[in-house]
Amino acid sequence: MRRLRPTEDPDIGPGGEPQTLGETLRKAREARNMTAQDVAAKLRLNTGIVNALEEGAGERLPAPTYVRGYIRAYARLVGLDPVSLILEYDRTAAAPPEIEPQRDMPEPQASAGDLPVKAMTYVIIAVLLALTVMGLLQTYQQSLLSSLSLPKWAGEGATVATTPAATAPPAAERKKAAAVPLPPAEPERPALSYTYPVLTDAGLTPAEVESLAVPGAGTAATAGGAAPAAAGADVLDMVVTADSWIDVFDNTGARLYYNMAHNGDHITAQGVLPYRVRIGRVSGVHLSFRGAPLDVSGYTHDGVARFNLTDQGATAP
Repeated sequence: MRRLRPTEDPDIGPGGEPQTLGETLRKAREARNMTAQDVAAKLRLNTGIVNALEEGAGERLPAPTYVRGYIRAYARLVGLDPVSLILEYDRTAAAPPEIEPQRDMPEPQASAGDLPVKAMTYVIIAVLLALTVMGLLQTYQQSLLSSLSLPKWAGEGATVATTPAATAPPAAERKKAAAVPLPPAEPERPALSYTYPVLTDAGLTPAEVESLAVPGAGTAATAGGAAPAAAGADVLDMVVTADSWIDVFDNTGARLYYNMAHNGDHITAQGVLPYRVRIGRVSGVHLSFRGAPLDVSGYTHDGVARFNLTDQGATAP
């Protein structure tokens, strides 16, 4: 803290000690019958500044530049020489602390033991672990979907029963055949396009294959060039543009159709509503119900459609 010390040639106080700069100002003020408030009002200063000057309380004063201005104005007001008082202030006031120049310090090098480096390392490891776990989960999900998928398509190792195209008989044979009465024709049933290896791959035993229900006289499932059911009935019409596996049940539990349909097949199924329908490759089957197009995109996942068919159309299974 800065204290205003006595001058070199001061007046001697009543106790025989030299007067300080503040005492010189105070006595000159009192000789003019002025109070500290009067000085503060005339100099437009705070009364505390005037008291600090007179008491030599440098710790209550601002920077030396301002103090010199206060001393100059105070000395002129009370009739003292401002120059000598300012010189005395500069001589006796404590010198400001020296400011040492800042030396350039080398920036510390980051090391593996620093906290930011450790944190970044942990973040990178966590991201790599998360990516690894996501990849494993995706692989597991794909394998699970593969294990739950429908039987193999024709052409992927399946043996498909095929019938060679019929050829027109010669005219002589046609006449001969016309003379022989033919037995009454039985209703044609759509043959299963799966053989044992494909169905057993799907988890069925040979005994279960033999017991598979196929549409009979009580159902109205037709394929190929068979004529569709009567217009306006509860007919599900399926036009196949790509090989697709199709399974249709009605409300009585009768299986209206269960087969591998091929490109060009035209299938109609009719029974008791509601129907339960599964189509393995729905993008290759154009559906219509009661003569109107049927949209089942809302019930399709990974290309497989599963839905119920009611009077109101397709619903969730």
